[in-house]
Amino acid sequence: MRQITKRAFQAFKCNADFKLSNTEVRASNKQTLLLLFGNVIARKCRQSGIVEITTAGWDTPTTKERLKPFAGVHTIQYELHLEGLPWTGDWTVIHTPE
Repeated sequence: MRQITKRAFQAFKCNADFKLSNTEVRASNKQTLLLLFGNVIARKCRQSGIVEITTAGWDTPTTKERLKPFAGVHTIQYELHLEGLPWTGDWTVIHTPE
């Protein structure tokens, strides 16, 4: 995993602002967002703790790399998968507080 991905994920978990190259984390009192090239690819509701991810229509190696710490996102025979199951890349809840 690339250093930029690790640093962005850590900032996302800690609800801290971060920006490096094409990756940014924006934290507010209501939500924390992970952006790649200005597109939101992960969001967390600070109140509920629910985390959702998307490819924002960009099923690129860089998008998949940035989403790796959140869930198993990869391609099998040119088809996008999330945790081993076919995935459209649309907004998907990956974490709900217990």
